[in-house]
Amino acid sequence: MDLYSGRDFVITDEVIIRGHETYQGSAVTSAKIWELTDAEDGTDERRQLVKFGAGTALVGLLVFASSLGNSSLVAAIVGLLLLTLGALTVKYTWGADPKYRGHRNVEVTLSSGEQFSLRATSEDEAQAICDAVHRAASSASRSKRGASVAEELAKLAALRDSGVLSGEDWERAKDLFLGKGPDQRRVAIEHLRQLHGLFKAGVLSESEFNSKKWDILAGSSKAAG
Repeated sequence: MDLYSGRDFVITDEVIIRGHETYQGSAVTSAKIWELTDAEDGTDERRQLVKFGAGTALVGLLVFASSLGNSSLVAAIVGLLLLTLGALTVKYTWGADPKYRGHRNVEVTLSSGEQFSLRATSEDEAQAICDAVHRAASSASRSKRGASVAEELAKLAALRDSGVLSGEDWERAKDLFLGKGPDQRRVAIEHLRQLHGLFKAGVLSESEFNSKKWDILAGSSKAAG
């Protein structure tokens, strides 16, 4: 599902697609809004043009003034042209909006330390993009956790199908898996396999096997033999 679609990027509930690059939402650690610098929004460029226009106008004024003393028509024309060019440059540059006035950058940081920017044309749009990135990160993280639980439940079901777990064991194990962390679930599966191997090898009796199995299914920290 698309959460936000811009001209140069798309944010879905799983990934952020920017040009030819694709970033996993689950890898996003932060997203912040930054105003563009003067260099990025065109302010520095405008300042340079204004300085150029003012300098050109001043030179034109001086040339025109000198032409009055020596009655040089050519100098007078050149002076007027420079004065006009400089004045128009200042007028239209000073009155023009910066190239990216109101634009913002949404700076996204990944768990790898990599950063990239998503451009917005207003503060409201930047906030909408930022919210979409956070939603993508949250949704992808939930999806990843759900996939992990599903994979481990499938492994547990395989233990049931192979006879390691009874139907009653299976129901109890499902409750354990849904309420425990991923590390505890992985350790429990491995311990159950080890116990069953010891039972099949005759190292453990059936009663010992069942006792230790129930310890594991109850969330006990006891080792498997």
